[in-house]
Amino acid sequence: MSGFIGRLINPSGRLVFSIGLIAALVLAILQAQAIYSVASNPRFGSETGYVSDETWYVPAARNIALKVFGFRTSYIDEDGRSYATIVYYSFWDRNSSLHDLQKRLAGVGGFIVKSDYEKEPIVWVTVPKDEEAIVERIAGSHTVIWGYEYPDEDGITNYLNLEHPPLAKYMVMISSLVAGDEPLYWRIPSMISAILLVVLAYLAGWRIFGLLGGLSASLLAYQEPILRSMGSVAMLDAQLALWTGAALVAVLYDRGLLAAVFSGLALATKFPGLFVAVAVFVYFIIKGRSLKNLLMMLAIIAVVYVAVNGPLITYLGPQRWVAEHISAMGWHMTSRPSGPPTSPPWGWLVNYNPFPLSLNPKLYAEVDPPAYMLTAVLAILLLGEWRTRKYAPLLFFAIIMLGYTCVYAAGNRTLYSFYATQLAPAVHASIATLLLEVKDLAWDLSSSYRPKGSGTPRGTHPTSPSSLHP
Repeated sequence: MSGFIGRLINPSGRLVFSIGLIAALVLAILQAQAIYSVASNPRFGSETGYVSDETWYVPAARNIALKVFGFRTSYIDEDGRSYATIVYYSFWDRNSSLHDLQKRLAGVGGFIVKSDYEKEPIVWVTVPKDEEAIVERIAGSHTVIWGYEYPDEDGITNYLNLEHPPLAKYMVMISSLVAGDEPLYWRIPSMISAILLVVLAYLAGWRIFGLLGGLSASLLAYQEPILRSMGSVAMLDAQLALWTGAALVAVLYDRGLLAAVFSGLALATKFPGLFVAVAVFVYFIIKGRSLKNLLMMLAIIAVVYVAVNGPLITYLGPQRWVAEHISAMGWHMTSRPSGPPTSPPWGWLVNYNPFPLSLNPKLYAEVDPPAYMLTAVLAILLLGEWRTRKYAPLLFFAIIMLGYTCVYAAGNRTLYSFYATQLAPAVHASIATLLLEVKDLAWDLSSSYRPKGSGTPRGTHPTSPSSLHP
């Protein structure tokens, strides 16, 4: 029996690992089905198809494609019609052009889809795909942006979302260029991120507590509400969670340089990726990594971040790029105007005032409170034990929570529950840490009742904690 249990919890053995990985992949497939059913729901989102902050991130991705990279997105409907937005110089310019525009479009089987924008002088039009050239000719000196409809927001056709780093928008851009500029395809990067997090949870749990730890972590990730909700929308947080989880796995497998790469990608996705870099550095400092190694990791993070930002630096110029970063820092430390429900970081753990992504169908950014509260308690109780590998998830959880709490204390009281998505990988891996703690406790209790001189000394048993985890 002990041999069987040992195989379940000992993180070694290629066959056992493969069996668990297959099970995790099955859960990932089920996760994909669940997320797809939400993301593809035709009732999901507003009348324009945008859900929540997709209103900002998707147009920014479309604009980056055109202005920064010179790529053209496209939206072609089931009837083979192509769509474009014409940007006019003023509302008078637009309104005085509508009659002639409609007449000329009708001549090739096209028409104006939407012209009543109140915040931006634009018109959304459609023509048969083989008549796209007529739109460019009609527009003349006006800018033409091919693709899905823009939301009616001030300056939306020039908006680049410089409040956040660009990597997640690049992913939305690539998805739109490859598959098409429409709601389901915008969401592919978030969908993939949420699906991969189920597999990363297995890799993390396996490293801590073998097959049982891996499957438990993977199952927790599969049923995680916030991964399913944020994996269904084209926002930044699922991708941030992906790189956070990847960095945690790299730490657990003692791959410091790889952890630095993933930290750089997390930072290039959203500024709270900085918390990931801090967690990685704290862990390896505790582990006694050399100054040279730490400096190399820091250099890797910087190189990755600058490389991802390279196209934007070229487009904006270094001076404006730096200025935008300084402005973004101030923006992140300042409360927004009143609007969607807000909650402090500790409120996320119990779903206090959750952020509504959609009201029809109802979809909120909510977590699994027992798992998150338990992780928080473990992180506090085992504070002095973070120097060992099995406690790395708790270290990540604590530092990310501390980071958001510092932002809150600095003056930004408009934090939203979907930020908790970044905590998910640490929470999922922490179930393996909990299982290992329970096993350690059971071992200690059984040892206390064992007669002196009998049995195998602690640390030499094939499934004892000290024999599995340095």
